Amino acid sequence: MSEFKFACPICGQHMSCDRDKAGTHIECPSCFREIIVPQPPADENSKFVLTASEARARAIPGLPATEPALAKGSPFHSYVLWVGVFVVVAGIAIAGYTLRYKAAGQKAQADKTGAIPPTRQTQPTVSKQPDGPWTLDLENVAIPELPVSGRIAGRSFTCARATLHGGTLNLRQGPVWPPDVGLTIYLDADRGEDMAGRRYIFSPTNTLPRLAMRWKDSQGKPVKHNVKVPYALRLEFGPLLSNRVPGKIYCCIADPERSYVVGMFEAEIRTPAPERSSRK
Repeated sequence: MSEFKFACPICGQHMSCDRDKAGTHIECPSCFREIIVPQPPADENSKFVLTASEARARAIPGLPATEPALAKGSPFHSYVLWVGVFVVVAGIAIAGYTLRYKAAGQKAQADKTGAIPPTRQTQPTVSKQPDGPWTLDLENVAIPELPVSGRIAGRSFTCARATLHGGTLNLRQGPVWPPDVGLTIYLDADRGEDMAGRRYIFSPTNTLPRLAMRWKDSQGKPVKHNVKVPYALRLEFGPLLSNRVPGKIYCCIADPERSYVVGMFEAEIRTPAPERSSRK
């Protein structure tokens, strides 16, 4: 048998093989790839070197072998196509619903937040009962035996300190003067001690003593409002105890907020500082 020469299509290695091996698969001794022996030349004396062909396509390292594509038009191909379409449509529908639901929730939250009016920082919450114990008829009312509290110009009031400076009674909320919220009643007396044992009752038709409501605005600045509207006042002082006088109050003012101050207190008597004598 005669041999002929051919080259590896991958590495170019020259090889020789019997003519009857044409078309068979062999392994290249150089690159160890599988190749197909080419058909020998018709002329045995030909010096032309043939090139073999690679037995199979070169696979890319790390990737799985490619599966043959599904034949178009087959039932399985149609099934896979419809499943893919359904998955895409379902995904779009779910995404749209999620976005719409989220937007609706945000709008509802915004509407809910916007429906609540903002509260002024310095204005406490008004009582759930608009009038509370408010009344201008004090003839038969009982003064509750509780610390003084109420509502002054729409602001919640709890008396923290009471003082008597002559005939001026100050009921105030807050650690310093001017108070955060307060009520001042100007009565006719030279000394605080003179108020011991006195009782007052004023109806809106009487000549009323001067009355002032006090508070601080949103900037923290003190406000004093002299009461010009009718009001009713019932005020009772107990006996003098050292430099203090206990008392009870029931005061209702006919202002738009229907202010009222009700309860018991113990007023500290404050003596005015003596006047300095000038040198001659």
